[in-house]
Amino acid sequence: NVHINQADTINIYSDFLNYDGNTKMAVLTNNVKLTDNDAVLTTNNLEYNMGSKIGRYVNGGKIVNDKNVLTSENGYYFTQSKDAYFRYNVKVKSPEVLIISDTLKYNTISKIAYFFGPTNIYGKTDTLYTENGQYNTTNDQAKFGKNNLYTQNSKSLKGDSLFYDGKVGYGRAVKNIIFID
Repeated sequence: NVHINQADTINIYSDFLNYDGNTKMAVLTNNVKLTDNDAVLTTNNLEYNMGSKIGRYVNGGKIVNDKNVLTSENGYYFTQSKDAYFRYNVKVKSPEVLIISDTLKYNTISKIAYFFGPTNIYGKTDTLYTENGQYNTTNDQAKFGKNNLYTQNSKSLKGDSLFYDGKVGYGRAVKNIIFID
């Protein structure tokens, strides 16, 4: 029945807590839940620095933010900037797409996912591979900047940079473009 309340917006619950007042480090275990306005982080082990207001997990965790669900093996959550950094087996499930990546940053206010490594994005009828870019889960707009390959059925599109607006079905490719239909 552990409950930490910080700055009236951050609430952390768990079964067990080990707290070091000198380092301001809280180690929470079993049924850990961190709530921060619209975001809820759940895991079984969380290290939370009460001074810097940064939480870290290394054995799997999940953040639910509005209609988006993000999971990974390792993660950091920065309560002041509302940024979450994910590493290893990262999955983002939004109403429009499933994103699978190795390294990803997500902001719980803007609801934008930023990819920094090999990433696959699966839509309803299309897929995209990239190694650098961003996807706005609110307006379904995306920008990609490295090793991009967009496919839909038998069509494919490559380009040094790609932009896609999923709501209006508009895409743009720049430099070294290959389109196969």
